[in-house]
Amino acid sequence: MILNNPLAPQLGHQMTLTIDGITKTEVLSRRPSYYYQLDAFLAATEDEQRPLTDGSDAVKQMQVIDRCYEAAGIRLRGLA
Repeated sequence: MILNNPLAPQLGHQMTLTIDGITKTEVLSRRPSYYYQLDAFLAATEDEQRPLTDGSDAVKQMQVIDRCYEAAGIRLRGLA
């Protein structure tokens, strides 16, 4: 898999994926990723839809980041 500019798709991007010798390239909307976050926020607050992630998911993500820091030999933030 090759990702070209996944963080700012509005500036141009593409994803190329090769599986079993077959290569596919996709270019999706140039809509900024923050718009999707805003859509999700509005759905949760105005339409009362359940968010895709919650606080426990955020904690799990932080734990994974901490494990990555430890594996790389980097001191965790906030610890003396």
